[in-house]
Amino acid sequence: MKDKLPNFLIVGATKSGTTSLYYYLKQHPEIYMSDSKEPRFFSFYGIPKHIFLKNVFPNLENTFIRDWESYLLLFQNSVNFKAIGEASTSYLFHHERVIKI
Repeated sequence: MKDKLPNFLIVGATKSGTTSLYYYLKQHPEIYMSDSKEPRFFSFYGIPKHIFLKNVFPNLENTFIRDWESYLLLFQNSVNFKAIGEASTSYLFHHERVIKI
């Protein structure tokens, strides 16, 4: 079976309504939203773990998804949904890494 991935992302500033939008969409019968509201995968993918163990991001280590396999697991139950999404506000601030133009 082919891996299912998001076909949309919620990207927005903190305190701008992204959490409300996430929960509204999660209630729709044809939309699958990852259980982890902010996996932040694309913002931090490929950044060495030791950076997070220093004082750069001391409180983020266990709040994001770092590896591809773990990211895929977020969407393992999304097979019968038309829309698949996730919401990470950090994508707005790391848009150069997340969205290649």
